[in-house]
Amino acid sequence: MKWRDARTIGGLCSVALGLSYVVASVSYLLLPPDQKGGTILHEPARYLASVARDPAMLVVNHLTFGVGALIGIGVVIAVRDWTRHLEAGWMSWLSALGGLGFAVTAVDNFQIAAIDPMRAADFVRADPIARTALTVTNSLVSIDPQMWLSFGLTGLWISGVSWLAFARKLLPPVYSLLGAAAAASYLLIEIASVTGSPALLVASASLGGLVVGPVWYLRLGVALLRSA
Repeated sequence: MKWRDARTIGGLCSVALGLSYVVASVSYLLLPPDQKGGTILHEPARYLASVARDPAMLVVNHLTFGVGALIGIGVVIAVRDWTRHLEAGWMSWLSALGGLGFAVTAVDNFQIAAIDPMRAADFVRADPIARTALTVTNSLVSIDPQMWLSFGLTGLWISGVSWLAFARKLLPPVYSLLGAAAAASYLLIEIASVTGSPALLVASASLGGLVVGPVWYLRLGVALLRSA
């Protein structure tokens, strides 16, 4: 096995990313109700009080997303190498957007995992004036509060890869359709963020994170390894 080959490394990364989605989705579903969706869906005071009581699963969830996103950058690089001979010039642009989406996901999740437990601990110890100050600074914690860059750009990249794989017969059609379903689950996250719907977030984590996304990334990893 050529360990230095971009597609070999990317294939292994894709398999690892698919498995990380399962861990991230399970940890999300196990979060207390007031922590699901963070302050996008809940009042900051409720969210911070809940995190102060039990921050462990929140930290696991965000760290898993962060590590998975770093792994995802390796997948983007490998897919670009895999599709370069097809002369699809737009894939260079789309790969850059996918890499940006994964990078924002990593920074955002590592930041939340580090800062929110500290904010929550400060919140429960603070007086009413300090609590108000902590709740109004919530928008400073996330660099992508509605996840348009993280899930939006990554979903766009998945759509492009799935379409190209279908059009050029790089993957069996069913897996290209799974890619479209995975991108749709990312869109559900955006809709849930804008509309404030916890049910849509749970549906996306259940369908996209536990089933569709992992299967697509695992199959993509196998294809990358075989091409290497």
